[in-house]
Amino acid sequence: LFTLLLCLMLSGCGSDNSPDTTEHPDATEYQMGNTNSNLSQGGYITASGEWIYRLEILDEKELGAQLVKTKKDGSEKTVLAEDFPVAIQVLDEWIYYVRMGTASEDPDAYGIFRIKTDGSSRSRVGEDMAVAMTVADDWILYKRVRMIDGTQKVDLVRCRLDGSDKEVISEEYFFDFQISGDRVIYNATADNGTLLYSMAI
Repeated sequence: LFTLLLCLMLSGCGSDNSPDTTEHPDATEYQMGNTNSNLSQGGYITASGEWIYRLEILDEKELGAQLVKTKKDGSEKTVLAEDFPVAIQVLDEWIYYVRMGTASEDPDAYGIFRIKTDGSSRSRVGEDMAVAMTVADDWILYKRVRMIDGTQKVDLVRCRLDGSDKEVISEEYFFDFQISGDRVIYNATADNGTLLYSMAI
């Protein structure tokens, strides 16, 4: 009996009855400007075509940095913006990033910015303090942090690539989020602990 059960277990492990992981035929795969794993590490670098776009630290300046692009072999370095960029993402001809800095530098110390890959048309498309940001197709999704009556408020916000149509899509206190297909996945606090949520972008 033991031998029979062992054979059945082994044959089950080797069978082809694994869960179906194919995408639903109607599912949309959103085009992203960087990968989830890279963004979770800060998004200090990304690649598009033959170019690399990255943060370069300037040792001679306090909190000094700049956004640069180089060929993949490190040649043809070009400074695109004298910012401290994180969550760097490239979609089509635009680079999107969150600018970090100090309030004493200028009124644009924080926010979501975009600039063309040739270094032109730099503009701020979002004034919120974004501590995480992802570009997916026509949308920018980001984690907004703000203080309300001395209490830290965190919510999940989305807007169009030019900053228009801004709306809060979750007011739950959440920790991280990422894009999977055409959905946003995030973990938020609840009365019975931390729960994982999924909703359409």
